[in-house]
Amino acid sequence: GKAVALNRVKRWIRESYRRYLPVLKNGKIIVIVAKQPAITAGFAVLSEEVGYLLGKATLLDEEPQ
Repeated sequence: GKAVALNRVKRWIRESYRRYLPVLKNGKIIVIVAKQPAITAGFAVLSEEVGYLLGKATLLDEEPQ
């Protein structure tokens, strides 16, 4: 159902964010809002987008390994 899909997207975003934790600048509060297309995007696409947006917002000290 819809709740299962939304929870899956939340888990994917949390995991994507964790990937960037070692290279994130300290002292920032980050809010990520997923829109409807995120449900069908898949983990790889969401992870790539999270990285792109963190970089675009200049929140990364360097690229993750």
